[in-house]
Amino acid sequence: MPGTANDSMFFYQYVRGLRTKTVEFFSSVASENFDVICLTETWLCEQIDSSDLSDDRYLVFRKDRDSSTSSCKRGGGAIVAIKKNISASKIHVPLIDLECIWISVKLKFGKKLLLCVLYLPPASDNVFAQTVPLKRAITKKFPLWYSVETRRLLRRKEIVLRLLLRHRNPVFIDEFRSLRTSVKFGIKSDYGNYLHLIKKDLISEPKKFWTHFKKDKNNNHLPDKLYDNDECFTNDIDIANTYADYFRSVFKPNSEYDSNDAVDFVGIDTITYDDVVVAIQELKSTSTIGIDNILPFIIKGCAEFLVYRLLALFSLPLKTNTFPHAWKLTKIVPVFKKGNAEECKNYRPIAILSPLSKIFEIIMHKKIANQVKNVISSAQHGFMTKRSTSTNLLCLTDKIISAFEDNCQLDLIYTDFSKAFDSIDFGILTRKLRIIGFHVNLAQWLFSYFSNWTLYVYFNNVVYAFSNTSGVPQGSNLGPLIFILFINDLCGKFGFSGCLLFVELT
Repeated sequence: MPGTANDSMFFYQYVRGLRTKTVEFFSSVASENFDVICLTETWLCEQIDSSDLSDDRYLVFRKDRDSSTSSCKRGGGAIVAIKKNISASKIHVPLIDLECIWISVKLKFGKKLLLCVLYLPPASDNVFAQTVPLKRAITKKFPLWYSVETRRLLRRKEIVLRLLLRHRNPVFIDEFRSLRTSVKFGIKSDYGNYLHLIKKDLISEPKKFWTHFKKDKNNNHLPDKLYDNDECFTNDIDIANTYADYFRSVFKPNSEYDSNDAVDFVGIDTITYDDVVVAIQELKSTSTIGIDNILPFIIKGCAEFLVYRLLALFSLPLKTNTFPHAWKLTKIVPVFKKGNAEECKNYRPIAILSPLSKIFEIIMHKKIANQVKNVISSAQHGFMTKRSTSTNLLCLTDKIISAFEDNCQLDLIYTDFSKAFDSIDFGILTRKLRIIGFHVNLAQWLFSYFSNWTLYVYFNNVVYAFSNTSGVPQGSNLGPLIFILFINDLCGKFGFSGCLLFVELT
């Protein structure tokens, strides 16, 4: 049975007697140029010299059966032949009366290999009782994504902490702080790499993905009890109803849609084959499953068979200026923001949309964004290509520096819209879109898209449904873009002041 270890060739075989076939066997094996040859049940005795077993290239180590102490005089034995150009030495292991050989082999690059060749006779029931420790070693379990280096740093950190508590040496304080920083960075990096590998191996190893998915799904971060207006709820049904009532309470009454006359320059006439292909490619395979239980990675994997069918399906809503009601059936997941996790007001609703709806939204988002990108104020830095919190801060820093250079007073006022995404009035929104230049058909389609969603709050095994009267779905592709257009005219209301905007989902 040939094998390799650090570019060295190893050979092992159970020979069952070597006395009568010594020369033939070694001439055959040695011709293959193995570095290490291991044999068991050699049946050798002290009358056979080691020099008769192989040529002068090998150093031979033997452990023959001792006929004076063994009840079975024939059989057994082990032998190891190692090339002389490899540094090897036999290790004496006391108190073990077994037919085995322990050898320390020095490999390349300074590495060492501890080699043991052992023959266990049929009547060897007590071997493990003699050799295996009865005391079980307790090893600390780490998450499977921890790298070897991160585990080493964690063990070293525990050792240094014990030394620090014992000796109070400043040297240990500095080392402990350094290790703590390295461990935090290592854990974050390892987990990111773990998720990347799961996503990469989604097609080739789906079982690995579902193991992670089920494990993450079972980690319920929602509290066992919930408070709303100082009233405590512990029953699953009451908690689900409380979440639903709170999310519904932030909705505003909706004004009527007025299809006023305006210049139409933002419109979508058709959807092409390439639009559907690109949208499917951009769909995340790891997206959470919606209420329709359609798996995103199945759509991506069967894309070539679904493109034309989806193209026909997506063309119908544009012709009828309506958004399919089946895609408005949405799972709502309460997501904790900050503060007390048992307070209902500290959660926001995130919509888990159907993957078909997401593909359609990706297409519509691209087409609308390309037509309104020059309309959106330059003060907006959220959900905009090549803009971020960094560009927002750079603009603010530039204004501050300019004020210092001109010896001017500069006052800053920070504001935040409460429940902004949930309180958008559909009638006001569509009027603003028409003023911007949205075609009446596209405005009607968007009005249909925003209104009459059926939202299902899931808590453990309880589901509670309610409908929206305002707002855009948080978690959708179109939501942030439409909200940006909704507040786009805000900058024009500041006559002698400037403003910077940043839209985010928090």
